Amino acid sequence: MGAVDVRDSSIEVLLHELSRTHRVTGAQLVVRRTGGTASAVAGLEDLDSGGAVTARSRFPFGSVTKVLTATVVLQLAADGDLDLDEPVRDHVPELGMASWRAVTARQLLSHSAGVVAGHEVEGRVASLRRYVRSCAREPLVARPGTVFSYSNTGYVVLGRLIEAITGYRWYDAIDSFLAGPLGLGLSYLDRQFGWSSVRAHAVLGQTVTPLDVELPGGWGPAGGVAGSATDLATLAHLLMTGEPDGVLDVDLATDMRTGVPGLQPLDLADGWGLGLALYGGGWLGHDGTLDGASAHLRFHPSRGTIVALTTNASSGTALWEDLWSRLGFGTPAAVPSGPHSLPDLRGYLADDYRNGDLRFEVTRNGTGGLRLRDDTGFAAALHPGVEPDVFTVHRADIRSPTQRCRFVRDDAGNVVALQLSGRLATRGGVEAAVWSASS
Repeated sequence: MGAVDVRDSSIEVLLHELSRTHRVTGAQLVVRRTGGTASAVAGLEDLDSGGAVTARSRFPFGSVTKVLTATVVLQLAADGDLDLDEPVRDHVPELGMASWRAVTARQLLSHSAGVVAGHEVEGRVASLRRYVRSCAREPLVARPGTVFSYSNTGYVVLGRLIEAITGYRWYDAIDSFLAGPLGLGLSYLDRQFGWSSVRAHAVLGQTVTPLDVELPGGWGPAGGVAGSATDLATLAHLLMTGEPDGVLDVDLATDMRTGVPGLQPLDLADGWGLGLALYGGGWLGHDGTLDGASAHLRFHPSRGTIVALTTNASSGTALWEDLWSRLGFGTPAAVPSGPHSLPDLRGYLADDYRNGDLRFEVTRNGTGGLRLRDDTGFAAALHPGVEPDVFTVHRADIRSPTQRCRFVRDDAGNVVALQLSGRLATRGGVEAAVWSASS
């Protein structure tokens, strides 16, 4: 099928069609091109209450929140309040541990600081100060600046950095420095602040179950903002151009869009800038998911094109993949597969690979290949891929592989870590302080 003509009528028909196909309860879509903007809404804010989605409905952004946090950090750098390459602990006294002495804002923004993927503290409410004091005791998973490892924790630290420099709570800073000047209608996952969003929904077969949006205490800067697809499109315009005047320095907007050399996000993206993922064909943006909700943002600076989608269903990511193809912008890259020679597997075997509380075990399966499992019940067979040390992940409940994993070696050629879903897990017994990733 050819690309859909981007007009309000055709966009609306497409969004309603795909929402029915994927059983998405509610969604918003905005497509901007040089010739104009088309937008559409579909479905309900809450299956129980039956309220219809509007253009102003607030959907949880999940990890797209990181783009907002990153933008404010870049604003502080433009004002001279922050050097992106100085140690973050110069501003954040809670980071007193020796392992943090070299961690910079630039590394945190690009997920190259070696910080654990996700740290949790007890209780649903946690100040960022308390959170950072707790996570500072976690060992790093890699030497800062050497390898990509996606980290929610790193963005919470950036939120605390914003607080330490400005004296505002991080969401007050987002409101004052970004949402206010741009006219964004955001809400923040903090009941004391007046959280307001559509209801999330879990989709399993023909069953759709309403859910309350949940986020670990203190994770706001990494995933705690809600807003509309229009808000995301407005933010993307700022990141493409640095306009309007005074909101974001044009040169720093360019830095956000520029990939950091040497980073390999594997299947998350083709590269990573300062808060933005880089995709094939010149596209940039970010994806975000929470239980029962998703948000997707893409923009292409040279084409002047922006696509923003928000959904309140766990099947929203499947809708996004279908939508992207139907809009004619291309399809997600297939996971390489096919018959390949079996490498020597002994170098990959270990009792475990760890990233904070996240633990993977790699063992031999019944046919002599590799098996991967974690403590949540996730289990998969690993098949050798096209590239050295890269394997396709074959889950028992999915017919074809949807992702890859990569084993990372140090300069001596020893396997020291496993990268899966962008997260780096260090091999048992290997100290992050004594190795750096081999290219």
